Amino acid sequence: GRPVTLGDSSPVNPFTAIPRDLKRFFSKDTAAVMGIFVPMAGAAFSWDQAGIHESQEHLSKPAFEPGNIGGSFAVQAGAALGTWAIGKLSGHRKAAEVGSDLFRAQIVSQLVVQAGKMATGRSRPDGSDGRAFPSGHTGSAFAMASVLERHFGKKAGIPTYAFATYVALARLSANQHHISDVIMGAGVGIAAG
Repeated sequence: GRPVTLGDSSPVNPFTAIPRDLKRFFSKDTAAVMGIFVPMAGAAFSWDQAGIHESQEHLSKPAFEPGNIGGSFAVQAGAALGTWAIGKLSGHRKAAEVGSDLFRAQIVSQLVVQAGKMATGRSRPDGSDGRAFPSGHTGSAFAMASVLERHFGKKAGIPTYAFATYVALARLSANQHHISDVIMGAGVGIAAG
């Protein structure tokens, strides 16, 4: 869909729109996205242990470290807020609109992801905690890609979805997630975006 604007055509305030966005997350559109990703994550569940072994063997940790940083909520939300603030301060309506949409998608994706983590308590592959499912980094990266693709089309969608996939692989390389965790994180991110 199109970005939501107020009657005066100014971008929606990213702070006041979040409750409405969260309510709208639970929609037919989200059901359609999750109708694809939930079965994929379920099917991948049986490959999770083999995936851990394969990712540790074939995904070089140093090569994927930028994905672990760039996919973090702090980086994604910070970039979104920065884009919104620059747009507002400079009077650049499109930048403010994109920044608002990016920030709102980050918040919604992380609220859903964190609820999933608390509900499942799934252990990470490295055993560090019980917050593996779904992947928050992957959710953040796919939320960003979804928003940018919606605003700018394929010219932004292709590289940002490629980056989001890189983030998902980085989470496997870091031994923080199973394959099913990153698949579900991607679904949540796309739905939030």
